[in-house]
Amino acid sequence: MKRWFAIHTKPGGERLAEGNLLRQGFEAYLPLRTKTLRRSGRGVAVKTPLFPRYIFVRIDLNDEPWRKINNTFGVAYIVSFGGKPASLPDSVIDEIKSRETEDGVIDLSQLQSLSSGDQVRITDGALIDRTGIFQCTADKDRVVLLLNLLGRQATVKVNRTNVIAAA
Repeated sequence: MKRWFAIHTKPGGERLAEGNLLRQGFEAYLPLRTKTLRRSGRGVAVKTPLFPRYIFVRIDLNDEPWRKINNTFGVAYIVSFGGKPASLPDSVIDEIKSRETEDGVIDLSQLQSLSSGDQVRITDGALIDRTGIFQCTADKDRVVLLLNLLGRQATVKVNRTNVIAAA
């Protein structure tokens, strides 16, 4: 039975890994999001991986030569526990795909529904994977969060596209 598995990629190798896995006949999925980068003093919207250094592949461990995934250009390793690849429920990937827009990016507009006191997680930048409490919107591009840093409560401003509601 085919299941979804997470693949840890080499730095910046998400697209390379996806292309090489597809060429080998695997079903690969790289969720993307839109991120605004500063270039020449202007904001430019680019598509970047929703989960940096991770993509997903759907395989049947019993019928497919899955071990060759670890030798694929762009791939660091298939996420495993106890030497066995760890599968994800189909519902996780279905939920991610359900948030895609027509242009193939994940809609992170759920920020609009955050209210003061909501738990959030930072998805990119120096504070990646930190959880905190949403305070308010700072301006059109940033939000104010309350984080526990080095044993103290600190107020930080973070790019709004780098924050999602914590599960």
